Amino acid sequence: MSIRGHRVGRSQQEKNSYFNAIKNTESTSTVVEKSSLLPSDQEGEDASIVNVNRKRPGSTKYDLIEHFKSHWIEYAIGILVFAGVYFVTDSKISFARIDATLKHFEDFIRDVKSDIKDLTKRSGDQDIKIQTSLDKVDATNQRVSDLKVEKRR
Repeated sequence: MSIRGHRVGRSQQEKNSYFNAIKNTESTSTVVEKSSLLPSDQEGEDASIVNVNRKRPGSTKYDLIEHFKSHWIEYAIGILVFAGVYFVTDSKISFARIDATLKHFEDFIRDVKSDIKDLTKRSGDQDIKIQTSLDKVDATNQRVSDLKVEKRR
């Protein structure tokens, strides 16, 4: 047998283009209705046959693919806007957490500073007490040495 006798399959691209061509053609009736009116040249009379042009029904999958092909820019922009809104709200939440942590550390630093001031004040008071005690000890040592000198004499 020759090659012409065999049925040749079509590629997917050929099938899709054929399907698009059929879908985009206007559906017309194959039955020719005979008009009971004879053609006339008089104005005001309409003896034309009305053709209803409607799309042929197609598969939902194909309709969805075509819809996404024709509106992909809107979907891409929508996804980018959604991602931007998500990242903005996420960053606001992160900044709020960082702010709360910084406030906690500021309070802690204030407490430490006030504790240091109290300790330096106490330390100053203790230094004064130590100095007075050292003065008393020196005075006592002086008296003791004076008493020892008097006793030797």
